[in-house]
Amino acid sequence: MNTIQSFTTARLPATLGATFKAALAVTALAGFCAGAQAQTANSVVFTPVNTSTEVGNSFSVQVRGTGFADTVIGGGFGFSYNPTVLNLASISINRTVWEFAAGTGLHDPASGTVSDVFFASFNGVLPSGGGFDIATLNFTAVAEGTSALTLRPSIDFPWVNTNVEVLSVTYGNGTVQVGAVPEPGTWASFGLGLVALLPLLRRRLQTA
Repeated sequence: MNTIQSFTTARLPATLGATFKAALAVTALAGFCAGAQAQTANSVVFTPVNTSTEVGNSFSVQVRGTGFADTVIGGGFGFSYNPTVLNLASISINRTVWEFAAGTGLHDPASGTVSDVFFASFNGVLPSGGGFDIATLNFTAVAEGTSALTLRPSIDFPWVNTNVEVLSVTYGNGTVQVGAVPEPGTWASFGLGLVALLPLLRRRLQTA
């Protein structure tokens, strides 16, 4: 696949990105060698799970962590969408939560895939109420149809906690349903229907 690197303004300088990537890899290796892979109900999900919109509309979908009991120092994910239905305009990492480092991954618009979105917190993120914000995906609906949204793990950026353990994480999916913009004639018919109902509404108000 001819991978296209996008969103370069949000990515780290190459040297810092490589350093962070190596650090997570070493952390992951240490966790596996120690036989300490945390087993909790950790999930990364879309919010909302299902979205309905119309052609030409812009909308956002949140990526959130849920069910984490550990304090997280970093992780990553990838995802895919239907490029014939949606256009991915941008990815915004929540830098209030992930203040140390973040990158918005490699985007291939032709296939509708993004890989290796990553993020880290120097102090660690202690989940509040069982969840935390990760990123916002900003889309534009370009054609009528249905697009699955599919989250997947990042091999290069595993989820790691403050105990140097690699976290076992499950990834949720979502759906975007894009409908056609109503024709002007449809709106006109709707308006005429409302006009026809006005006398009936007036009579009911008068008798009430």
